[in-house]
Amino acid sequence: MHVDVISTVDEIRHEILYKKTIIIVDVLRTSTTIITALANGGKWITPVETIGQAKTMKNGEKIFF
Repeated sequence: MHVDVISTVDEIRHEILYKKTIIIVDVLRTSTTIITALANGGKWITPVETIGQAKTMKNGEKIFF
């Protein structure tokens, strides 16, 4: 088994993750953010890799993974 560790979100890129098994360790921050968003009226969560992708989606443009 080969394990790579990505310590910050800035290191994450689609090319690195494509067709790989991913384990997210920062579950506490992720889950509390999702729960808070849903509890405050959010209808769904769409994970993205970068802030730029989130802004693109906000503007109604499609993102292709």
